[in-house]
Amino acid sequence: MRTFLFLFLLSLFCSPSFAQSDSPPDEDDFGERKTRPIRLSEQIEVLSSLGDRNYKGEALVKKAEKTVQYFRSMDKKKVIPDLKEKIEKTPFKGLFEKFPLAYQFLAEVFTHKKALPQLFKLSLKKNLLIFYGFFFLFTIYLGFYLKNKKTEDESFFGSFLKRAAILFTLRVGLFFALFYEEVTPTLSLFLKVVL
Repeated sequence: MRTFLFLFLLSLFCSPSFAQSDSPPDEDDFGERKTRPIRLSEQIEVLSSLGDRNYKGEALVKKAEKTVQYFRSMDKKKVIPDLKEKIEKTPFKGLFEKFPLAYQFLAEVFTHKKALPQLFKLSLKKNLLIFYGFFFLFTIYLGFYLKNKKTEDESFFGSFLKRAAILFTLRVGLFFALFYEEVTPTLSLFLKVVL
């Protein structure tokens, strides 16, 4: 959930308002392409959509696809410097300075054909997101219940580990059961960068 919000905010700052590819690149082709400037009417449309708080899910997915198309049209060596330049203007600058590996992760996500659009398809599943939110609140209550049900012979550390394992398994298990298709590409890129 945090990853989705983080990428949503970041994509607002990294909108493709500078150039747009004339033809979609192949999946593994990161060579330089001829670009054309976006028309004034297109720029006005992008800027007006930034202030719109009532985004529809399809609009978010299309925006993510445009962002991916923009970054895929660039030379692969220029993606990270461009991301750095855009992130310097955001409140996330300090976070990225502490964790420079995050630039590599974002470069992978923004140049992957499916990761970012699939992640934004979470917005099309509002009912499931609400259901998961209520389930998350239920697990918080369950955590308090399990804490109070601790037996006297259990150590504090042992009961904490047991409670954390149960809650983590429930939360992550349901999240992947509901949103497996949307989060798998991003998770695989995260593991690729970290490992």
